[in-house]
Amino acid sequence: MIVASALADRAFGEPVARTYQQVHPWERYTQGFRKEHNVAVTTGSARGVWKIKRFSTIQDKEIPSEALWLKFQYSFHLPLWQGFGYLLGSSAGVLYEQDTKEGLKPGLAWHLPGLLVGVVYNYSPSFRVVLAEEIFLERMENLEARPPENPASLDANMLSLLDVSLSVDYFFSLHLGVRLDAHYRKIFYTAPENAYEERLPEGVSFEKQDRWLGLGIVYHFL
Repeated sequence: MIVASALADRAFGEPVARTYQQVHPWERYTQGFRKEHNVAVTTGSARGVWKIKRFSTIQDKEIPSEALWLKFQYSFHLPLWQGFGYLLGSSAGVLYEQDTKEGLKPGLAWHLPGLLVGVVYNYSPSFRVVLAEEIFLERMENLEARPPENPASLDANMLSLLDVSLSVDYFFSLHLGVRLDAHYRKIFYTAPENAYEERLPEGVSFEKQDRWLGLGIVYHFL
């Protein structure tokens, strides 16, 4: 038996040792998946295009847009199989868009809390990838059309049914990590709350498509 044990140690001891060395030191805490409560704060820039069918005398026109944004997100993660899982959550934030050179002044927009769903892959305790979709309302305050012949403004409610995001998280400590965040979204005008300066014409219709890229921090409550 002594000989058999020695042979077994020689045959299997080195691979077993290597296996234990490869186990991440946080594995005992995350157990293969960072589940439950996560919060993230990200900021970055966005570029896109306004597609205006009709707003004051601006009609059938595409206007480039550039903006800065800040977003807070909460998500609850649950495992499905091995490193895969899903999430439910919500987010809120603010977007500041620069004035365009073509008679449109977007101003400030508030991203209101909506419904966030997604799939998660935990490659390791320190690295994960999140693919998500969110439905929400965005409130634009004092959106102005400034053609010389008929200026108009309104506080607009915008609806997003398509906001797809891809996030990559790298945890440099057990709880805290950095997040790289990319979005593609499409929002539609739904209704005004106020109209002033000039009466808005009937049939106001526009939408915006944009792409976001940002960087932030993410915290996992173990």
